[in-house]
Amino acid sequence: MQGIVSKWKWRSPSAAEASAGGTPGPLADRVLRGRGIEDPVAFLDDGYGRVVPPEGLGGAVEAGQRLSEAIAAGRRIVIHGDYDFDGIAASAILARSLRLLSSKAEVRVVLPDRYQGGYGLSV
Repeated sequence: MQGIVSKWKWRSPSAAEASAGGTPGPLADRVLRGRGIEDPVAFLDDGYGRVVPPEGLGGAVEAGQRLSEAIAAGRRIVIHGDYDFDGIAASAILARSLRLLSSKAEVRVVLPDRYQGGYGLSV
C-alpha cells in the first residue's frame, strides 16, 4: 500500500495584483469594506508607522500611571490573561517584565478555565 503523496500548486499573483503592490483581492476587499474598513491596504499594512500612540487608546495613560504607582509601592498586581496561545504568552511576558521592574511588587497571573469560566472576564 502506498502513502498519500501531495503535490502543492502555488498560485502566482496576477499581473494586476503584482502591479498594485500586493493589494487584497476583490473578495477580501469586499469583506473588509463591508466591515467598515475604508482602506483595506492600510488596514492590512503590518508596518509600525500605523501604531497608535498610547494617548490614542482610551485609558492607557491612566492605566500606565496606576501601574507605575503600584510597582513603586510594591503592591499586588494581578494579570488576567487569556487561555489561548497568545494570551498565555502575553501574560507570561508581562509578568516577567513586571517582576524585573520591581522585586517588591507581588505579581500574579490568572488564566481562566474555559470550561468553568466560559468566555470573557470572570473570577
